[in-house]
Formats: sequence, structure tokens, C-alpha cells
Amino acid sequence: MSYNGTVRCGYCYRTGHNARTCPQKAQMHKDRWQRYTDAATEYQQSDDQDSADYYVKEAQAEREKYERMTKTCIETGDKLKRKQTAGASLKKMKCSYCNKRGHTRRTCQNLKNDYEVYKHMSRVARRNFLKQYNETGAGIGSLVSIETWNHGASGNEEYAERKIMGMLTEINWAYIDCDHHVDAGVFFAKTNFQLGGGRPGYRGGIDSLSLCTLTNAVRSGAPAGRNNLQVYPSGSASLPPAGWMDTFKPIKEVFDPKQDRPWFYQYGNDESAQAAREALGIERCAYPDVGYSY
Repeated sequence: MSYNGTVRCGYCYRTGHNARTCPQKAQMHKDRWQRYTDAATEYQQSDDQDSADYYVKEAQAEREKYERMTKTCIETGDKLKRKQTAGASLKKMKCSYCNKRGHTRRTCQNLKNDYEVYKHMSRVARRNFLKQYNETGAGIGSLVSIETWNHGASGNEEYAERKIMGMLTEINWAYIDCDHHVDAGVFFAKTNFQLGGGRPGYRGGIDSLSLCTLTNAVRSGAPAGRNNLQVYPSGSASLPPAGWMDTFKPIKEVFDPKQDRPWFYQYGNDESAQAAREALGIERCAYPDVGYSY
């Protein structure tokens, strides 16, 4: 507003209205909408979906700006009702997971589908893990030994490399999934000193073992690895807990609520993910005709 009380538009610099009601600005948004809509149609006809998605997104943005300014439908010119304006607000929403328009993370079908893909791949990974683990015969109670530098049982002996005996005491079954399986340290052992109530301290402990490390040690039958690990299988592998094949981390632990859709699920071409989608009848994107919002 000028010093004499006259309203001046910040867009066209004419008097009598402001930028929110400027007819020139509204027409600019309408022209852009038409141009972007035509471009999206052309790219869809030429099978360039990425470019089509981009112009669909741009056209939708211009539509929202025009209809918010004029309260009229950009296609028909009809006055919009309040409920229709609310619907436009929903279309304007951006999902914090997949960055698509028209929904929120809470209702995102891509998020739900990705979780189903994760569970399917995890079942496959667990079946393969169990098959390989059963071949080792190294269940809870199997003896293990490593060679490590320490000061002996009393803690006052000469610092030298000594063999430490221990026993497999735990398997972290819940940690095993499509992201953590054969290379994850899920086997835990305690030394004889720890089993007797002592703390590792100066005597040292046995690091967690992965299935690969365990398998190699069993197959070689000789000291292997950095600490000359040896495994003396008990003869039978331990069984996973009941329901293990169908019990997974909750969705919020798999997909961080503060992060958007992982590259692996959005763009990756991993064969296991593709096989999971085919088995489940799931598309990579549940909203193919809705543009991204950046």
C-alpha cells in the first residue's frame, strides 16, 4: 500500500489490487499449466515417463496456485466449493517417504509395499542362512578357541600369545534379515573364564562370529582367521525360535521415519528385490501417474 492508501500490486505494479488477486499473475499460472500439461502429454506418448512425471508435477503446482488465487477450476472456470479446495490441499501434500503427491507417509502404499518386499527377501535370506548353518553342526555348547595376546590367568604373567577356550552361548536370531545374514556377527561365545563369572578384562574375550567365519572354521578343521579361530561342533545346529520365519522388525525400524525412500527400493535393480516384487505382484511405484514433489 502506498503512502496515500492506494493498494499497489507487487507483481504487475498496478493499483487497485495486490499480488494475491492479480489477474495477470493468475493468467501466468494458467498459461504455464497449459504448457506443462501439453508437454507431459507429449512425453507420455513418446514413452519418456521420467520427463512426463516432471511436467505433471509442474502442471499440478501451477493448477494449485491458479485455483488458490481465483477459487475457480482451471479447466472449466466453475467456482470451487470449500470441499473441493480441501481436496486440492490434499493433492498438494507431499509424502515424506516417496515424495509423491496426494498422500502422506502414514497412508503411503509405496512404504507398505517396500515393507512387504523387505519381509519376502528376509524370509529367503533366513532360509539360506538356516541351510548353511545346519551344515556346520555348531549349536549352542560347541567349543571354540582363539589365540590372543594376554597376561595369563593371573594377569601377572608375561605378556604373550595364548590359546583361550570358550563356548558358543547365544545366536541373535532376530538380527538376521535380508540386510544382515551370512556376514553379520550373530554368534556369541564366552571364554571359560567368563563362564566362571569373570570379566574379559586383561584376559580378552571372543569376538562375535558371522556365519561365514563359523562355516570356514568348521570346514577347514584347522586354526583360521585373524585369531586362529577353531570351532569344535557339538554335532547338531541349534533351532531358531518358533515363528522366526514370520517375525520381523517393525516397519519404523526398517525404514527410518526421518528418512525418505531408500535408493535400493526406489531405483535399485537388485535381483532379489525384483524377484520379491514378482512373487508378491507389487510394482516398484504404486503411484505411476503422479509426479514427484521436490
